[in-house]
Amino acid sequence: MERYERKRSWVWFLLPVFVQVIGGLIAYYALRPDEPRMAKDCLYIGITLTALNFGVFVILFAIGFTFDQMFQSEFRNDMMWGV
Repeated sequence: MERYERKRSWVWFLLPVFVQVIGGLIAYYALRPDEPRMAKDCLYIGITLTALNFGVFVILFAIGFTFDQMFQSEFRNDMMWGV
């Protein structure tokens, strides 16, 4: 018995773009029987975008924390000396 293979649409790549790792997992399990290469690509896109978002969050948090500490120390000096 021959297995029917159907070509999946490129629109599946939008799922991991917008929902990231969860969308990548959903697309992976939906596409795996028919398009294993496309399924892996969707999963990799979801993982990569999640890692990028986490990295950007950590960098922005570190920058914000650094500036917060800098401004608080200047504020304390102004309050101490009455400047």
